[in-house]
Amino acid sequence: MVDACHIIPLGESYYDTITNGIALFPNLHRAFDRGLIAIDNNYKVVVSKTFKEEVTNYSIRIFEGQEIMLPP
Repeated sequence: MVDACHIIPLGESYYDTITNGIALFPNLHRAFDRGLIAIDNNYKVVVSKTFKEEVTNYSIRIFEGQEIMLPP
């Protein structure tokens, strides 16, 4: 169960193609759209320092610094 998320928002780029997309779980999609998470130039997850949550095994913060899986 994943969402298709625009990397550059469609309203800014009008670029609705596969290369402008990333597959994310729905909660990560919402966090990405709100600027709470991002992907750096090394394809690693960055979590905003302003994002506050209780740290559990299901926290978004556990993805901090993890490299995303790229297509072949």
